[in-house]
Amino acid sequence: MPGHHRARDLPTSLLASLHRVRDAGRLAVLDNNPQGLAFWTALGYETIGHREDLQLGRPCAVLRKALNGRT
Repeated sequence: MPGHHRARDLPTSLLASLHRVRDAGRLAVLDNNPQGLAFWTALGYETIGHREDLQLGRPCAVLRKALNGRT
C-alpha cells in the first residue's frame, strides 16, 4: 500500500532496532543520526536510555512511546 512502510523497509541509518512490547513501542536510533532522533521525537517518542546495538555494538539512543494512551 502506498504510504505504508514496514520496519524492514526503514533504512538502518535511521533506525537500528524496532520492536513492540505490550504497552509501548520501543526503538533505537543511532547516536550519530540526529535527524533520525528528531524524526522519532517529533512523533512523540521519548529517550529512555542509551545502549549499544546488538549486532554491531554501535551507540544508540533508546526511545519509547506509550501506545493507546497507556504509560
